[in-house]
Amino acid sequence: MKELQASDVVQLRHVGTEHETTATISARAAAVRSLTVDGIALVEPTTRVPDLPGMAGAVLAPWPNRVEDGTWWYDGQRLQLPVNEPELGNAIHGLLAQTDFAVRARSASSVELRTTIDPQPGYPFALEVRVGYSLHPDGLSARVDLENRGTRAAPVAVGVHPYLRLGDTPLDDLRVSIDADRAWLLDARNLPGVPRDVRGATEDVRAPHPVDDVPAHALYRRMDIASRGLVHRLSAEDGRAVELWADATLPWTQWYVAPDLMTDDGPRRAVAVEPMSAPPNALRSGVDLYRLPPNGSRTWRWAIRLRQPESLAR
Repeated sequence: MKELQASDVVQLRHVGTEHETTATISARAAAVRSLTVDGIALVEPTTRVPDLPGMAGAVLAPWPNRVEDGTWWYDGQRLQLPVNEPELGNAIHGLLAQTDFAVRARSASSVELRTTIDPQPGYPFALEVRVGYSLHPDGLSARVDLENRGTRAAPVAVGVHPYLRLGDTPLDDLRVSIDADRAWLLDARNLPGVPRDVRGATEDVRAPHPVDDVPAHALYRRMDIASRGLVHRLSAEDGRAVELWADATLPWTQWYVAPDLMTDDGPRRAVAVEPMSAPPNALRSGVDLYRLPPNGSRTWRWAIRLRQPESLAR
């Protein structure tokens, strides 16, 4: 198994009879750094940008988003995580942001990467993390597996942080739909406030809305998830759309408009659509936090894909 370095990437390519899909996956945080279908970019490309701008494409574990003050409790024990968002006083985006994964297996169009989370102050649990990516004619499918290598149950949650894009279509010309029936606006520390039913509210974006009509930073949840999972979209007037699909284990969605994400094309206004298994502050609140038993494992699945009307498809 090759040990990748932070600057290393894995190039994937799938060529079918009518379509070509490519992706760049980095060792750092097992992040999706580029994804194209027939030359149409479906995520903001960051292949030439050092490290991970805005956590672009990163896998977030053993918790996504934020933990207030970095403080939480487990079986009566107070635990303190590093506060790596000091301006707001939060621990943010888990423990993999500076981790370089290793390749476990690969083919021309798929790869599985692996790392471990070792017991440490603030998170005294041992986990194996496996991330798999596979290309298809319309995009990319992914999975995140966690396995508890310790002797006691480990509280876990996961998420991913893609910035979606639809080729060269300007963000102002795109409309967003978020598959959710509850919304939380965020406070000054980007922590969720009081939930509301989206029906009749400004946060209701189940039908397509211009990006500028949606709050720049908000939390959503689908309460009654069907077996098909959730589908969020950025769509253009010509009928094309980039979709983010998440299975029923990822009912939470963070929406964020970055004013100046550093991409291969320079600073750009960009939108993150982040599927999560639990909300911000889940380590403190326990909401949708999963207790992974010793030797137990769990899998979360998601995908990004291009949808084109017949008139535009090859």
